[in-house]
Amino acid sequence: MYGTVEDWRTYATERGDSAPSEATDAAASAALVRASDYIEFHYVRHFVLPCTADMPLVARAAYIAASLELATPGFFSANIVPNEAIAEVGAGSARVKFRDGVDPIAGAVPVVSAIDSMFEDCVAKSRRFGLRTIG
Repeated sequence: MYGTVEDWRTYATERGDSAPSEATDAAASAALVRASDYIEFHYVRHFVLPCTADMPLVARAAYIAASLELATPGFFSANIVPNEAIAEVGAGSARVKFRDGVDPIAGAVPVVSAIDSMFEDCVAKSRRFGLRTIG
């Protein structure tokens, strides 16, 4: 787990968010564990040097994610069925089903712009969320 429940409560309170302090220790701890999993699997695992998991920035990102997890348990744990990620369009009686080529699993996980920005220099550019152009 990144950070501590007490430090998260302080971090959140300083930003006007009293929810972590009002939550039970069990609920707050569970939210921070889920948030830490998200940070680990979606960012820390893909760090490039000189970034490391013990940077204070990692705990702060976990606190932001934990607030979202506390408000909506499972916020970062979307489950999808790839075959259901098929679009259908039609005109009249003609209908066509297709997949748009976007990875349905990657698209199912929320991206928090504040967290993404925090790790901008830590994650290889090919792993970051964002719009890119060619030309």
